[in-house]
Amino acid sequence: MSLIRWNPNTRVRRFGDDVDRIFEDLMHVWGQPNPGPGRGDLMPPVNLHETNTHVIIDVELPGMEGGDVDISVHDKTLIIKGDKKSEHEEGGAGKNFYRYERAFGSFQRRVPLPCAVESEAAEAKLDKGVLHLSLPKHKESSATKIGVKTVP
Repeated sequence: MSLIRWNPNTRVRRFGDDVDRIFEDLMHVWGQPNPGPGRGDLMPPVNLHETNTHVIIDVELPGMEGGDVDISVHDKTLIIKGDKKSEHEEGGAGKNFYRYERAFGSFQRRVPLPCAVESEAAEAKLDKGVLHLSLPKHKESSATKIGVKTVP
């Protein structure tokens, strides 16, 4: 007989997997798809940095198009609103979902800016699921909407 080294983390990991399965089964019993790790919350990740002349922001928005996103600046806050539509079809051709982790729905993200920006001169491009914003710095702020272009 060979010896197997005991690792307490293995037992804890298995317990965590069992708890996840219990919740997935409960969601199935209640007739709701598994909302996944984020529990259905849409909070797109944001990277923000600045240069001498611009505030640069990248936002992950996979599966979205420019018309699905509403961007505005109010005071020194960037507001990103959107609606990620579900590709899930009810009762579609014998589909049996075993995992349903992608989150869909409406979201709103407020990002404090390090300084006032000229939102009228802002550039916004949506390329491969990443929204790239370039906001020129300005001394005074105002409330303005920013149009988004989808890159083919």
